[in-house]
Amino acid sequence: MRRLIPTAGLALTALLFTSGAVAQILNADRTTLITFSAPVSVPGVTLPAGTYTFKLLDSQVTRNVVQIFDKDRSRILATIIAVPAQRDEVTHESVVTFKEAPGNAPPAVRYWYYAGERAGQEFAYPKNQAAMIANATRERVLAVNTES
Repeated sequence: MRRLIPTAGLALTALLFTSGAVAQILNADRTTLITFSAPVSVPGVTLPAGTYTFKLLDSQVTRNVVQIFDKDRSRILATIIAVPAQRDEVTHESVVTFKEAPGNAPPAVRYWYYAGERAGQEFAYPKNQAAMIANATRERVLAVNTES
């Protein structure tokens, strides 16, 4: 009888840890629906007002590539290089932050934070686009060289 109780306890512990891992795997790509009420700029493209699906690229190499699809994921609109970012406070909703943009251009998405997590993604802009945003805002803009 003594052997049965520890074995049952180990089985219950294993079940609890396994079910937690399954829940994390179900949304490992951080798929999020985001609605913009006006046009916004993301690296390389301007998105009109609407609802979009943001998700991390399923990659064994990096977790810092964001894909943006239309709402029903039937068309990919952008694939964005990003770098890990941290926020001070965790919220229960996804958060997107913006930088001002030059002239009449739409605001540029700077960060995307997944609901319930401190970690997020800072978008890297092509050098030309980053320079325009930086000149307008007088702030640093993460840039990547897109010419090869």
